[in-house]
Amino acid sequence: MESYLKELIDIPCTHTVPASVWEATQFVETRGNIPMAKRMSKTSDLLLRVQDMSMKLVTDALLTKKQVMACISMLTSMELTVIDEGEVLTMRAYAWTELVRPWTSLRDGDSRGIL
Repeated sequence: MESYLKELIDIPCTHTVPASVWEATQFVETRGNIPMAKRMSKTSDLLLRVQDMSMKLVTDALLTKKQVMACISMLTSMELTVIDEGEVLTMRAYAWTELVRPWTSLRDGDSRGIL
């Protein structure tokens, strides 16, 4: 069990994964009618190891980068550009591509290759 948890730490995972594995082990042992004396999930050493791993994952986690909020006036301006038939077609297409991201909640890299 400890070697499996160590492997989980080596791959990128969230801080809740070790506790979820421990809870799943508890569930399987309970449903499998394993005697209390033989249950791995009841050892205090394993519980402390899981808590230590969770804390390590929390402290080592990278901060997520949030998308910059666009002003409502900028979005309105781009929407007006998209519907303006007198505007140059490439400018309308560019405004439309810029509007796809906030409309669909895309991150910056998700919209590559649209145009």
